[in-house]
Amino acid sequence: MKKLLRVIFYIPKLLLRFIWNLIWAIFKLALILAIVGYGLIYYANNSSSTLATNINRAFRQVELGFSGTNTSDVEKVVSNLSTTDTIPESNGARWAQNTASIYIQSTDETLVAAYKEAITNWNKTGAFIFTLTDDASTADIVATDYSDANSQAAGLADSQTNILTNRITHVDVKL
Repeated sequence: MKKLLRVIFYIPKLLLRFIWNLIWAIFKLALILAIVGYGLIYYANNSSSTLATNINRAFRQVELGFSGTNTSDVEKVVSNLSTTDTIPESNGARWAQNTASIYIQSTDETLVAAYKEAITNWNKTGAFIFTLTDDASTADIVATDYSDANSQAAGLADSQTNILTNRITHVDVKL
C-alpha cells in the first residue's frame, strides 16, 4: 500500500517540482533582463557614442509602441524632420571624424593670422586635425569676420547638426 501511495503522489510531486523550477527560471531571466535593460538605459543616457544614440533611439521606439501612438503618426513626424538644422547649443554633438577642413574667408590679416595660429595649436594637440582648403563650398568650417556694435561677443559660431546622427555637418566661425 505504501508503494502504491508513493507512485500516486510521485507524479503530482514531479509536476509541482517542474512548475516551481519553471517559475523560478522565468523569475531569474526577468531579473537578468531588468538588470541588463537598466544598464543599457544608463549607458544610453550618459554617453555620447553612436552606440548610445542608437540604443536611446531603440528605447524611444519601444516606448512609442507601448504608449499606443499610431505608427503612421510617428512616420509623418519623422518624415517632416530636416536632417540638418541649426540648434542653439551642441547637445553633445560632434564631428563624425576627428578632422575638419577650414576655409578662411577673412581678409583682415590680423584675423587670418589668428585663425592660422589657432589651427596650428589645435593640430599640435593631436586631438583634432584641421586642414586648410581653398574651396569654401567643400569646407566643413568657414572662418569669417564679424562686426556688430550691439554684440559683446569676441566670436560666434553657427553650427549645423544632423539631428538624427547628432553629428556636426558645418560651422561658420566669426571673429
